[in-house]
Amino acid sequence: EYLKKLPKNQILYGIYKKKIHVANFKIKILKSRIHIGFLVFIKHQGKGIIKKTFHKIIKLRILKKNNIRFIYLGVDKKNLRAIKLYKNLGFKYQKNSQKIMYININKI
Repeated sequence: EYLKKLPKNQILYGIYKKKIHVANFKIKILKSRIHIGFLVFIKHQGKGIIKKTFHKIIKLRILKKNNIRFIYLGVDKKNLRAIKLYKNLGFKYQKNSQKIMYININKI
């Protein structure tokens, strides 16, 4: 049901490890920008799943097809673990924001 109700500008992906569904990420396309959100299932958190798959995510055909240079995401300033991960991946805070981070995928 959830998938059927997704707007056409959003795509939900599953991340699997040895055929076990361990996480999801959702991409929302807004003109030449993409917003991404991650959900790692509780028992799989802290195992580097996003870090290990991020290089594959930025190579997705949908990014090239839409000529995407920047990926944005929202993060709760209390979620220090996620902030550390995103910074390690190369994300930076958007000017005047403590919630929105971005990365220029052409510079990775």
